[in-house]
This record gives sequence, structure tokens and C-alpha cells, in this order.
Amino acid sequence: MEALQLTPSPEVDRFAASISEHNEASLGMFFKLGFVEIERCQVFHEVKLELCVDQQLRKKLEEANQDVVRTQYWL
Repeated sequence: MEALQLTPSPEVDRFAASISEHNEASLGMFFKLGFVEIERCQVFHEVKLELCVDQQLRKKLEEANQDVVRTQYWL
């Protein structure tokens, strides 16, 4: 969930997750965060979820993380 703790860059327009269909706690948490089910993979018993980053969510994340200092550690 660290990805949601930072305001996504302008290029990020959605978050995606694949969760075991048996992991009810994680599924519940992701649904509460606003993710929606987009697909079920019967072979791997996974639920694929997606959260679109619209202007409202981007603003909410910016406000929640206004004190976060971003540092890049690229060599």
C-alpha cells in the first residue's frame, strides 16, 4: 500500500493489483480503498483489481502527503 502513500506522478493514471481470491482480508482492504474488480483468473485463483487515478483522488493524495519529502536514489 506504499504506492498510495505518495502522490502519483502525472504519468500514473491507475493502480493495479492481483490478489488471491482466498485472501478475503486483502480483498476487503483494497475494495475499501476504492479498487474495483476488473477480472478473475480461474487458473491462478486471482482477482485483478484496478483503481483509476482521477483528479479527485490525485488531489486527496496530494493533500494527505503534503509533508512527504521525495528523494530519488538513482545512480
